Amino acid sequence: MTDSPTTRCPLCGTATGAARCPVCGSPVAGHATPPTPHPTIPVALASTQVHGAAPSSPGPRAPGLETSVRDAQPSLDLHPPPGHDDVRAAAKRRAMIAAGVVGSVLLVVAGIQLGARGESSENATQPAGSALDTSEVTQAQPDIATPEGTVPPEQPAVTSTPVLRVPADGTWIVVLESKPKTESDVSGALTLATTIGSSGPSVEVIDSDVTPGLNPGYWVVIHGEFATRAEAAQACSSFGREVGGECYPRLVG
Repeated sequence: MTDSPTTRCPLCGTATGAARCPVCGSPVAGHATPPTPHPTIPVALASTQVHGAAPSSPGPRAPGLETSVRDAQPSLDLHPPPGHDDVRAAAKRRAMIAAGVVGSVLLVVAGIQLGARGESSENATQPAGSALDTSEVTQAQPDIATPEGTVPPEQPAVTSTPVLRVPADGTWIVVLESKPKTESDVSGALTLATTIGSSGPSVEVIDSDVTPGLNPGYWVVIHGEFATRAEAAQACSSFGREVGGECYPRLVG
């Protein structure tokens, strides 16, 4: 007896010498597929039943019919070849890893685009030259509300004290009026000096507290500076006064 040549199954790759693969049941090339045996139909089954007649009992089954029919049906092996599950699992893992990498890249790109878009929109909404110049900001003074029906207190008038001249030491002056500081301020003395000077030569007001040779505590209305007492006394006549209590010379110093 000659052994059949060994051939591999085209579906699962199993080496076999049979016409069909013993693993998956697929036909193997190079082997003639044996013809499927036809069952022999008993004569008793081929007879036609007469209409209305009682059914006849089935005849005896042809020997070998059941075995031939069962052998003629191809056996299908639903189990995948060895290693098939490992291949599918590896492919699935590779697909999941690739999907994760792609998703990470998309997230990074989306974040960069959102950041650039936010920065450009912020620059677009802020006009050029809109930066706050703190040097020009002034603090607003709060308005003080006066209660209704009340009169705000009157602010005292601000008067500036004039700078009074001090005559030079060793000179003679003509004293025309003296006003005690306890009775008048400097403005009263200035008013008096204006009245006296309107009818004669120019006059001025000095402070006796800072003028050497005069009694302290007075605003003094005087005229001129003279080198001698005689010249000072002669000036009294310019105001229509005689030398005495209303016009007298006084040495400074």
